[in-house]
Amino acid sequence: MRFKIVEMPRFARKISELEKLMPRIMEFKKGLYVTLERNPFQWGTPVPKEPNWKYGFYFVGKSDAIGKFPSFDVAYRVTDDTVYLLDMSSIKF
Repeated sequence: MRFKIVEMPRFARKISELEKLMPRIMEFKKGLYVTLERNPFQWGTPVPKEPNWKYGFYFVGKSDAIGKFPSFDVAYRVTDDTVYLLDMSSIKF
């Protein structure tokens, strides 16, 4: 089963801003989609659920820094068949 990927507004805004500075961020995004569509439970680290959060499991995944490409965190939520990309952290150099 492949999971559907949905970008939430905050994530979409941040990835769009990063694309202006680093066009290669879209290559990372494509890889992120492939990874999370196949198995969203494999990449990130589970986050303990807060009482006001929506249904699903919450994760934070950390990307690798490759050459001059920095590392950053991606927060996402997984439900029965959908992965919601929630947010990206500030870039860490």
